[in-house]
Amino acid sequence: MRKLLVLLIPVLLTVAAVGCSGTEEVVSTTAPASGTHTATASSTPSTTATAPTSGTPTPTATAVSSPTPHSISATPGPVRYDDSDYGYSYDVPSGWFVTGGSRGYSVVTSYYPGGATTPGDVSGLLLKAEFYVYSNDQALNLQTWIDQNTSGADVQSVSQRTIAGNLATVRSVTLAAFGGDPATQFFFEDHNRVFAVFAYTSNAGLLSMLSALLDSFEVAPK
Repeated sequence: MRKLLVLLIPVLLTVAAVGCSGTEEVVSTTAPASGTHTATASSTPSTTATAPTSGTPTPTATAVSSPTPHSISATPGPVRYDDSDYGYSYDVPSGWFVTGGSRGYSVVTSYYPGGATTPGDVSGLLLKAEFYVYSNDQALNLQTWIDQNTSGADVQSVSQRTIAGNLATVRSVTLAAFGGDPATQFFFEDHNRVFAVFAYTSNAGLLSMLSALLDSFEVAPK
């Protein structure tokens, strides 16, 4: 039986801060003292939601990031999400929501996140994309890291694209535990860290919008 992807023991990582520029309003998410997240938008209010904590497959790896239960802010796009502690940022399109978590975790949804929260709840008309940061202290090449730290996915196809100036591996998979629902996984390595994005949808238009979001993805130098 195919297994859900699971996280191993979280390991803390310190990353150089990234500053936000411009004169737009800054909306800060509510997070533990160990994390700093901002969403820069033009006068867009935030709404309260709870971070997803279960029911989502994730890779088997030494994780820098993992969702932690706490009340946080779901901010509507258009907005620039910036996790200065873990050194990455990206643009969230209009009509989508971004929710910041602890230890580098964030999630983007094409719907208000108080609704569907698991891959099995996300239909072809919705998208949920989770962002993780993993340590790669052994400096493994990306494919070796993926081979050693992921399991349980039914891989349908593999391709490549560029994210933040790095060559990324893209895997189309199915999730047996959610009735064979499709997912797309993105992995890329930057300065002994592996960034992973797990997107749940079967909608080509939403995946195209996610591709544009990934085009805006930036990683701060360490």
